[in-house]
Amino acid sequence: MRGVLRQLFSTNTTFTPADCLSGKIIILDLPIKRFNEVGRYAQVLFKYCWQRAIERRKIERDSRPVFLWADESQHFVNMHDVGFQTTSRSARVATVLLTQNLPNYYAALGGEGASRDLVNSLLGNLSTKIFHNNTCAVTNQYAAELFAREWQSTASSSLSQADGKFTTGNSQSRKLEYIVQPREFSGLMRGGPLNQFQVEAIIHQGGRVFASSQTNALFTAFQQSN
Repeated sequence: MRGVLRQLFSTNTTFTPADCLSGKIIILDLPIKRFNEVGRYAQVLFKYCWQRAIERRKIERDSRPVFLWADESQHFVNMHDVGFQTTSRSARVATVLLTQNLPNYYAALGGEGASRDLVNSLLGNLSTKIFHNNTCAVTNQYAAELFAREWQSTASSSLSQADGKFTTGNSQSRKLEYIVQPREFSGLMRGGPLNQFQVEAIIHQGGRVFASSQTNALFTAFQQSN
């Protein structure tokens, strides 16, 4: 009933969430560092209104695809996002969520316990995941488990001496190893002048095997603007 929230949601407006359906891009310029909790509440409230508006439309053959983009997304996710993601594809919505690490989501959705199920449900409905350099052990372990394991062969040899004679032996064994080891994420290039403005990433996309690696892991790099 007062302040910025009243101005934004209880007075005249020049746009509505449904404007995206006519090709407009809505940018919420309410940085949390400036507006604090009010900025967060306003963006979460508008996101909810936008999701409801998109879910209400009737999907036709030529319905316009739309997208939801959230940087520092741990500040804006909530339980409704979990349910929204389960049906967003049929509503022709592409969701892009950016965050530094997985524990950010755990903390945002309630800490230990049930929040892990909520986070796993949310992430499970995001089909493409891009991992950059990260030193968070929880995040790196999650990523390694996501790429899963495969059977790998290891060879070993031995040399022994008895009664002046040398005996050699060779053996081979197979064991399950991570396709992408957790330690690999902490070694990816982070961009900037020291890395020639290259940012490395490992990409996972549900149901896809990449030709370059013959696995579900795509090792690639993005060029920053210098």
